Amino acid sequence: MEDARSVMRPDLRNQYGLEGTVILFVGHLSTLKGIPELLAALDLLVVERNLPSWSALFVGSGPLSRDIEAWSESHPAVPVAVAGFVQPGELAQYYAASDLMAVPTLTDRWGLVCLDAVVAGIPQVTSMFAGAAADLVTSGEIGVIVDPRDARSLAKHLADRIRLGPQRIPVALRDRAMNDWSTLTMVERAMSSILSVVQNQLPTP
Repeated sequence: MEDARSVMRPDLRNQYGLEGTVILFVGHLSTLKGIPELLAALDLLVVERNLPSWSALFVGSGPLSRDIEAWSESHPAVPVAVAGFVQPGELAQYYAASDLMAVPTLTDRWGLVCLDAVVAGIPQVTSMFAGAAADLVTSGEIGVIVDPRDARSLAKHLADRIRLGPQRIPVALRDRAMNDWSTLTMVERAMSSILSVVQNQLPTP
């Protein structure tokens, strides 16, 4: 996996002109996914003193794509790329090119991108409204959970990660996430729950 990442990473970064720590957003470019909140936090990052170089990569499509483009036009010193919709099978190269996942969603039952980031080894700054956050962000090595409506808090945690430089989630934590949330494991948990309910409803002999 790491070998594949090292091959894919420079090509995509060069293609989009990305520099420094790359902040990745994957999802629908909409209000409910927290695009305005993320752009407000990026506004604060721009004026943050002594912050190492960083870029932003948006993967997805939606009604606020023009807002992102406008933000980029008004901040020409910050490399920003909007890749548009990407087929799931092609997402790996975008994770490989990135260093930090931003999940500022305002509503999400169980955001799969949170799991994708863990498996890809990318630390995340994740919304308290992401249903997967409590299940997946279990240590500082994996990331931090924030209220995305607080732009200063969101910006602070993004800046803290940028100052650390590119970090990788330890392989043991990635493997545990893949095991705990694999299709087979989830089916086994579901079956166990169903059997438990059925057994509790059976009449006592």
